[in-house]
Amino acid sequence: MNLQQLAILAAISTTVLYKFGFGYDIKFLKHNYASIVVRRMAIDDFLVQKLDSIKRSYDALTERLADPDVVNDRVQSLSISRERSSIEKTVLLYEDWRILESEKSDLIELDQSGDSDTELREIARAEIKEIVKKQEDIEKEINLLLLPRDPNDDRNVMLEVRAGTGGDEASIWAGDIVNMYRKYAESQGWKVSPVSETEGEFGGYKTCIIQITGDYVYSKLKYEVSSKR
Repeated sequence: MNLQQLAILAAISTTVLYKFGFGYDIKFLKHNYASIVVRRMAIDDFLVQKLDSIKRSYDALTERLADPDVVNDRVQSLSISRERSSIEKTVLLYEDWRILESEKSDLIELDQSGDSDTELREIARAEIKEIVKKQEDIEKEINLLLLPRDPNDDRNVMLEVRAGTGGDEASIWAGDIVNMYRKYAESQGWKVSPVSETEGEFGGYKTCIIQITGDYVYSKLKYEVSSKR
């Protein structure tokens, strides 16, 4: 179906457009007509099937974690937990998207109902626009999460901080940097272990090496190679 055909449908009835809804934004105008802005939706039929498959895998992994044999096997339990954790955010975002999609369908039905007054339809249309914006934000996040992952993303790291030129002030600054990373690691639920450190004369560190372990540490710290000023 081309744009011209869709434009004709829009002039006849917005209800028809909703049946073709995937892939198009509907902008409401006067007299209940609609203009069409072509925009490929981030979540199309193919992606819905993929996300449904991810959701099924997530549910299956959740069930396995409750299996007594898995509970008593620490290695297997940890492996399943990590696999489940790797797709959990995608699943939760998809569930939010589906809730919004259901709410949008109800509002569309309300707008097309002959029993609704003009004011109620205007409210429904305003809410539809808000929902579409929320869905767009979710779709962007989901698409990022579905990008191919760096195979090293789930690795732990050794983090080294060295004081630069500047004497005691540089050592104190290096100490602040180390504390910053420790607090960040704590907020992520990671474990920090000291490996080697040389303290400055008036506090801080001339050098400090710490090991950070946890879920997807490298994925969040791999771009931290730089000089801090």
